[in-house]
Amino acid sequence: MIRERAAAASAWLRTASSVFGPLTDLVVRLWLAGAFLLAQMHAYMMDAPTVPGGGLLQGVMVSVPGQGFQALCPVLLALGLAAGRQR
Repeated sequence: MIRERAAAASAWLRTASSVFGPLTDLVVRLWLAGAFLLAQMHAYMMDAPTVPGGGLLQGVMVSVPGQGFQALCPVLLALGLAAGRQR
């Protein structure tokens, strides 16, 4: 009885994982990309550095290639190109 329930629960979890896993992955990637883009756009509008307090990356991130990198990475994340998920 317990083994049958465990097998049924395991099958249900595998099905739920295959159905909701990609959807959850997409929602999390879009949420993160939106947060990163919002922070970058705020930095552009306020003309403020995106690395608070200075630090080693201050000069790199304020440069034009650094800002381009910061703007490109959330887009790649939203598209799934930088998600790091392997199958």
